[in-house]
Amino acid sequence: MNRNEYMKELEQALKRLPKAEREEALSYYNEYFDDAGPEREAEVMEELGDAKGIAAQIVKEVALKRLAEPKPEKAARKGLSTLWIVLLALCAAPIGLPLLLAVVIFGLAMVIMVFSIFAALLICGVVFVAVGIVSAVAGIYFLPAQMASGIFILGTALGESGVGLLLICAGCASCKYIYRGMAGFTKRLLTRGDKS
Repeated sequence: MNRNEYMKELEQALKRLPKAEREEALSYYNEYFDDAGPEREAEVMEELGDAKGIAAQIVKEVALKRLAEPKPEKAARKGLSTLWIVLLALCAAPIGLPLLLAVVIFGLAMVIMVFSIFAALLICGVVFVAVGIVSAVAGIYFLPAQMASGIFILGTALGESGVGLLLICAGCASCKYIYRGMAGFTKRLLTRGDKS
């Protein structure tokens, strides 16, 4: 085994360590070999022993060093604050869950109400147009027998059809604005939730 093979084996055995500590250890042993010189490489390898044994010793030293380092108080506080958040969430659940359910039901009721208004406009518009068509047929039927009544019924039919078309147009236009409004409201709710 030569120096390169020894160092590769050592590097392979140190894969568990973080990159900085692994490079520091490899740098130390490369310098050790450089100081000894190429003619003493075999002696140095014999003196150091097995690369896996050295790696195990380095890993143990790094672990002990990390255990000896004082932990910052923030980590303890963070764990404590997480505990408080969990406890508060458990205590707030009997009140918070029904409130959340009420908000969701209220939101669904608002959506149903808005779509009901839209549907009512469209249905009324279609009914007015249908009644206008039936009235126009009746007006045409009465036109030869009773001219005044036939013209009156035809005028009423045109008025009903016009109101029906206006309601249909209002329903379609309100659909567009309702959709935009609900999309904007939902977007604001979601972005507000992301910020907090």
